[in-house]
Amino acid sequence: MNDIIKKILSREEKWQKKWNDAKSFTPTNDGKKPKYYDLVEFPFPSGSGLHVGHMLPYTGMDVIARYKRMSGYDVLYPFGYDSMGIAAEHYAVKAGKHPSDSVRELIQIFEKQIKCMGLSFDPDAKIATSDPEYIKWTQWQFIQFFKAGLVYRDALPMNWCPNCKTNLTNEELEDGRCERCGGPVEKKMKEQWNIRITKYADRLIDDLSTVDYPERVKTEQINWIGKSIGADVDFRVGDDIMTVFTTRVDTIFGVTFCVIAPEHELVKKWLENGKIKNPDAVIEYQKMAAAKSEIERTNMTREKSGVKLDGIMVENPYNNTEIPLYISDYVLANYGYGAIMAVPAHDERDYEFAKKFDIEIIPVLDGGDISAAAFTDEGPHINSKFLDGMGKNEAINFAIEYGEKHGFARKTTKYRLKDWGFSRQMYWGEPIPLIYCEHCGWQPVPDNELPVMQPHMDDFRPTDDGESPLARATDWVKTKCPKCGGDGRRETDTMPGWAGSSWYFLRYVDPHNDNEFADQKLLKRWLPVDIYNGGNEHNTRHLLYARFWHKALFDLGLVPTSEPFSKRTSSGLMMGEDGQKMSKSKGNAVSSSTVTDRTGADAARTTILFLGPWELNMIWSEETLSGVSRFLKRVEGLFDRVTIDAKMDNEQNRMMNQLVSDMTDRIDSMKFNTAIAAMMEYSNFLYKYDAVPTECYETLLKCLNPFAPHMCEELWEKLGHSDMLVFTPWPTFDPAALVSNTMTIVVSVNGKRRAEISVDTKIGRQELISNAREMVEKYLTGDITNTIVVPNKMVNFVIKG
Repeated sequence: MNDIIKKILSREEKWQKKWNDAKSFTPTNDGKKPKYYDLVEFPFPSGSGLHVGHMLPYTGMDVIARYKRMSGYDVLYPFGYDSMGIAAEHYAVKAGKHPSDSVRELIQIFEKQIKCMGLSFDPDAKIATSDPEYIKWTQWQFIQFFKAGLVYRDALPMNWCPNCKTNLTNEELEDGRCERCGGPVEKKMKEQWNIRITKYADRLIDDLSTVDYPERVKTEQINWIGKSIGADVDFRVGDDIMTVFTTRVDTIFGVTFCVIAPEHELVKKWLENGKIKNPDAVIEYQKMAAAKSEIERTNMTREKSGVKLDGIMVENPYNNTEIPLYISDYVLANYGYGAIMAVPAHDERDYEFAKKFDIEIIPVLDGGDISAAAFTDEGPHINSKFLDGMGKNEAINFAIEYGEKHGFARKTTKYRLKDWGFSRQMYWGEPIPLIYCEHCGWQPVPDNELPVMQPHMDDFRPTDDGESPLARATDWVKTKCPKCGGDGRRETDTMPGWAGSSWYFLRYVDPHNDNEFADQKLLKRWLPVDIYNGGNEHNTRHLLYARFWHKALFDLGLVPTSEPFSKRTSSGLMMGEDGQKMSKSKGNAVSSSTVTDRTGADAARTTILFLGPWELNMIWSEETLSGVSRFLKRVEGLFDRVTIDAKMDNEQNRMMNQLVSDMTDRIDSMKFNTAIAAMMEYSNFLYKYDAVPTECYETLLKCLNPFAPHMCEELWEKLGHSDMLVFTPWPTFDPAALVSNTMTIVVSVNGKRRAEISVDTKIGRQELISNAREMVEKYLTGDITNTIVVPNKMVNFVIKG
């Protein structure tokens, strides 16, 4: 390490200590300033440290926090660790350590790296979701949901990952596979705890109109909830009723067959009672379908397959015609009712199926040719009896009314969103705080016994049978019923990692409260969060869970706002220099510690934000790091040109005001890279002067301070200021000063650029020509035959000779 780097690192350590001693980043909470709650998603400690990609969102939001403090806000910028859940458990297994030990060690590594970056997190507002004090309130809130009827236990199909050996929700799957290990999942029926998130489906959609989220994020949430308004229609199959849900009940007269899921209970029943006349073919197809993943089964591009159920006919209740029934793996038993009506004339998937199995195709919408493909546009109804001639909406409403009147159809709203499967068969999760008693049923653990902590287990590996490893801790499982005092047993499933991350922003407000999860007065002061930045991968799952959790607390009178976050932003991904997403597994990760050790935190921070637009992916560049380091050295070098008695000229005043205007706008709009570019341009401008006015330089330091705070504090102190720059107000600008009184004119001879002159914007034509001629006199070697003046841009002398 050379002497220059030693000096930089020593300077950064000096100012980090000064900030800490002065409690520079702890909000006053005195109500004298407007509040600003600046939140960044906390990390889960499941690796050996933070790379520069991790530092991207922390640094960007740190610029916002420092800027807002200088702008007169009381800022809460907290930090913590999502240290409970499957990620932490997997890392511990891989490292051969107990999760409690690995989490503690990793947090220490993270803390050191974060401190070295000079991030202005409030040191008093830190939490870890694995802390007993935090687990207590996660469990307490779960109990409130249980008491309110939002929690229930039921046997439902679950996504079982045989590798991770735990249940996963649909939201935890990526392309039908486990998001953590990437392996295939299986469907299993298991008794588990669920939370009624579907009760909030409409509010989760409707309240998006009240928040400032990118339209893309809103669309993702709406699509994931998947609200569909349609009708349930009962098709009679002998003595049985097969219900289907459709959004296009108006096309009911074009139904020429139905399809049912291979694993549907009715298929099982008909096989057992002998109504299906080709059982061998059906059973063989069931086995084939069971071996496929859900994503394989629902892949729209693959060829459709199926088996006709011989001996089974379905009656269309609208026209009493009998139509065939098929099983096909593209229909899922756990989606809708596990059966669909098929209108091949107007649905591409149904058309393909009908063509393959030679099924009749009846058009019921006029205007298309169905000889070669399904007609999927709209048109007046035909071949539809009492619906003929009607348009889409009129026909839907009439068909529903007709079905309701005759008792075989009902207007229905369906959601893709399922209730939140809350049970996990893991060790490193919050134990679900419920006790089962043979006499009293499920009872919540009393408040004075919270938190319920999992016992220390040397062997905490998950089991193959779908039970939590906590089931092996028999002494821990045995307990007393809180209601009757009789024998009871603890629930051995644990909560998902999403539990602690669904409310952590509330605990930041009052992290050391032993009596409640947060003081109500403080919640009223700080909520909602003013800006919440997080990864695009969390825009549906985490954001949806957190919004639901918050709304449930709101309904219980425990938080003052219906929505937790006013504004949502997302930064892009940091890519390695190889163009791939930066990660330790790919070997392209650049440790933040390595960078700060080589260049210091200020250069690392500024480089991270200069690489590209905030919302887009950016590629790490050592060349950019070197360029930014040179820029910071030039800013430091300008100190020697600062002259106390230097008078500010008009151009310096304009450029200074322009800088403040640009910086204010660009930080507000999170255009950090162009904000840095503006400061580079301004510093280059100042280098034109041997004597730099103090105000010009001080304004640069104020603007640069959120990005490179250590260097700016040092230079501010060298200028003779006793107060730290962190407490200095953000500079203001005079809009009138942004208008330049001078302009630069290019002077050419025969179209060839020969000089530039700076002139007053109000200069007359003849004076401009005269001044321009003086600048290029030596090039005027012939007669001037023409003088061309392009207003505000150029003077061109045309000569002959």
